[in-house]
Amino acid sequence: ELVERDAMLLVEHSRMATLLGLVHRLPARRLVDRPRLQIAIAWAHCLTHHPEGVHRALACVEDSLAQGLGNPDASEELRAETQLVRGANEIYGDRIELVEALVQPCLDHAEEWRPWLAAVAANLLSYRFIHTAQFERARELQSWARKFHDRTVGPFSGVYGLCFAGMAAAGQGALDIAAAHFQEALEQARAGAGRHSHAARLAAALWGQIQYERNELPEAERLLEESRALGAEGGVVDFSLATYATLARLREVAGDLAGAHELLDEGLETAQRLRFERLTAALNTERVRLYLQEGAIQHAERMVEPGGDECPETAGIHALVCEYRALTQSRIEYARGNSADAVVRLRKLVAHAHANGRWLAETTLQFPLARALEGLGDHDAACAVLVAALEAGARQGLVRSFLDENLLPLLIRLRGTVQRDRSVNLLSNVAKRHLDRLIAAGTDDGKSTGPPRIPAGGARRLIEPLTERELQTVRMLANGCSNKEIARELGIAVNTVKWHLKSLYSKLCVSRRTQAVAEVKRLGLID
Repeated sequence: ELVERDAMLLVEHSRMATLLGLVHRLPARRLVDRPRLQIAIAWAHCLTHHPEGVHRALACVEDSLAQGLGNPDASEELRAETQLVRGANEIYGDRIELVEALVQPCLDHAEEWRPWLAAVAANLLSYRFIHTAQFERARELQSWARKFHDRTVGPFSGVYGLCFAGMAAAGQGALDIAAAHFQEALEQARAGAGRHSHAARLAAALWGQIQYERNELPEAERLLEESRALGAEGGVVDFSLATYATLARLREVAGDLAGAHELLDEGLETAQRLRFERLTAALNTERVRLYLQEGAIQHAERMVEPGGDECPETAGIHALVCEYRALTQSRIEYARGNSADAVVRLRKLVAHAHANGRWLAETTLQFPLARALEGLGDHDAACAVLVAALEAGARQGLVRSFLDENLLPLLIRLRGTVQRDRSVNLLSNVAKRHLDRLIAAGTDDGKSTGPPRIPAGGARRLIEPLTERELQTVRMLANGCSNKEIARELGIAVNTVKWHLKSLYSKLCVSRRTQAVAEVKRLGLID
């Protein structure tokens, strides 16, 4: 009776493992005819990716309903909740076709039934809207659902709602709004369910992805390692994709290619175990990009999956899978010197994203397109695409998406063009500043461009201010401390110190420790 009473309380507080652990200790025969407990068990199994457990629990609920026991009104609500769990099970399997019909009864009775039902129904339908590029509908639905999220007894539905609102905003290109939603989701999860709760780790994946995009690498790594701990229980596909793909890129940026491959292996194992076609396609794309960075074209070619030649015109999960496969093929075509085919394929992908209002996808697909056009020798077209992407990316602060596509040489040349012919307003002032920031961030130990010349008598201002942790680090550099000594003093890992140094060098446009100390002293940031 106690477990049954508090079962949904545990689910709504993101404590599915606790509930399933308690249930495991109870005699199975005592659980069968308790539909309220069984529906909570179904939720716990669904939210931790155990579909067989979902089916078993729902079968018990339906047996009880078939017997016609209990209050008819309560039975109607329970029957609708059974359908709602099925809808959740669909999206956890990355299937969206049946969701709208399965959640509709709970939306129709939103004011009459438990707020959890309306809140979750809104989340499931939002997921469908997001993955059919109906971003505004998803955001409007989450605005409507906020009052139901606030009435639930735990934070879990509200955390998911904020994450989905953020995903919809990101799809439209409103990354600042998306970032605010993801950060709020993480804070809400930690406050309501605990720092290491399932909900907090899910929100950490999306907030970590944004931090990576902004080039806040140490913070991104910390957040994504938290989400990685969920493994195969990492929520809907988008959370796992954010975790594994972004962590692999972090390893790559740090020069740990073996570590990047290990993370992709881990993610692909999860994708295959859970039969996530979209996650498999996305991580294969990352694997191919990594192989090509290493010059291993034959290895990359073995990763190509069929289905990238013709993408559906309408947005959906299958269209996303085809997009990843087409992007993979375009990368290999470019690497093989067949830039013409790569350009044709990428132009189709950009046009498809534009037609469906997928701003973020349209912008990020322009990066490989610019590179392929450059490979084709069409410098003017490459410049035009890059300028459009830069204007769009500057408004929302895209950084890593540019740099991870190896666009630094094109960015440097574009800046040279802008500086040589000031009579042509090729870029807005915002885009010019962002271009400087990208080149500074992409300069690797001063090899690409070297530190910029500072005009005599003029003080160069930082493109991006130093964080407090970076200031602490550079003060210790000034005192002659080693990386190990800095790590010990600040209570962080040596690798984290290295990340802070890399960020410092990028912001200061220097390549050595002594240069960093000299520059912050010149800027008056330390004595």
